[in-house]
Amino acid sequence: MNLLPASVLYCGRDEPLPQQITLRAGPLTAVFEQGGLRHIRLGEREVVRNVYAAVRDRYWNTPAGRMSNLRVEQGPSSFQITFDCEHRQNDIAFCWKGAITGDEQGTISFAMDGEARSTFWRNRRWELLFPHSKLTAVSNN
Repeated sequence: MNLLPASVLYCGRDEPLPQQITLRAGPLTAVFEQGGLRHIRLGEREVVRNVYAAVRDRYWNTPAGRMSNLRVEQGPSSFQITFDCEHRQNDIAFCWKGAITGDEQGTISFAMDGEARSTFWRNRRWELLFPHSKLTAVSNN
């Protein structure tokens, strides 16, 4: 029996697993990975599975983003992350700057400022996935 590499099992591609950075915002912990936050927890309880920005074409295909200029500042119970991200696939050319901050009170904020460098039918948004649920909260602002 051939076993698939962990990267294929976790990400669907035979590439190195993405870098993960553990963060704290007051009583919350989270893992930063590929421009989003995963496994946001209050103590031992996971309250949000994943928050990330998605750039999608008109058929909801999702071109992978290439991150650069990653800057992470961490305090004992706060953090600030900034980065640039570029999505290029077929007719899509979209670049954006991301910022994620977490403060001592447990507030986590996300910001995305982007520029379309080509004309394409698009769907872009922040997605919020909850654990053990099929609910998704979406903001296009």
